Amino acid sequence: MSWPRQKLELLASDEPYSFIGGPFGSKLTSRDYVEDGVPVIRGSNLNNGRFLDIDDFVFVSESKVRKDLSSNLAKPCDLVFTQLGMLGQVALIPEVGISDRYVVSQSQMKLTVDDSKADRLFLYYYFSSREAVERIMNFT
Repeated sequence: MSWPRQKLELLASDEPYSFIGGPFGSKLTSRDYVEDGVPVIRGSNLNNGRFLDIDDFVFVSESKVRKDLSSNLAKPCDLVFTQLGMLGQVALIPEVGISDRYVVSQSQMKLTVDDSKADRLFLYYYFSSREAVERIMNFT
C-alpha cells in the first residue's frame, strides 16, 4: 500500500508557529536554564526516537519564554523531531505530562498537526519506522 506524499508544512495546523524549528543562536543557551519553569525538550528527551523521556528536563523561566521563546513552544499532542545532531528521532508529546507547554531546543523542531489533514499518531509511527529514518539519513 502506498500513501500520498505531502510536505509536512502542508499538514500543519493554521495556528501561528505550528511547524517551526528551535530558537537560533543565543536565544537559548545553558545559561538560561533554571531550577523550575517551562521544560525544554532536548535530544536527550527523545530517547532515541522512541518516546518523550520526562526524567531529564531542564527548564527556562517564564520571563525568558515571553522575551525570546514564545514562537518555539510545543504543547501536548505535538510531534517533535530532531533537526540537528542525532537525526531520525521523533516523539509525540503525551496528552498528560509534566506541563501544558514545552520549549523546543535549538536542535529540535515541532509540528502541530491539523487533525483534518493527517493523523498525528500515524505520522509518529511513520517517522519512527526504519524506512522513514533511512530516508531521512539519505538526505543528510
